[in-house]
Amino acid sequence: MRRKIYLIFFSITTLILFQLPVKAFNPCDDNSFEGSTRCLKLAKQGKTVAQASMARKYTSGLGGIKANIDLGYMWGYIVVLKKPDDFAIRVLLDGLEKNYMNSKKISEIRRLAKICIRSEFKNCPE
Repeated sequence: MRRKIYLIFFSITTLILFQLPVKAFNPCDDNSFEGSTRCLKLAKQGKTVAQASMARKYTSGLGGIKANIDLGYMWGYIVVLKKPDDFAIRVLLDGLEKNYMNSKKISEIRRLAKICIRSEFKNCPE
């Protein structure tokens, strides 16, 4: 009898779990414009995952936003300042530096990133 109750409980639980929509681990995985807007808001709250996502979105033009190498580099640099061991973002920044930027532009954007951080993300370019 216990086994039968257990099997019924397990079956019902399994059915319920597989019927529920699965929410993405990263709230920035939504590549709609609205999703990017939410992601930018999270990035400005200091969420590193959102900042890394915004770096990728701006550099690639994903998520309904216009590609902007400068903003992509800025958000990526903010991530590297917080997490120097983030290999994926370092590779992204290296590629941007080698293919799209000169040393003057790199210095300018790094300065803007530091201003953004000091202002607690209130004075970040958009």
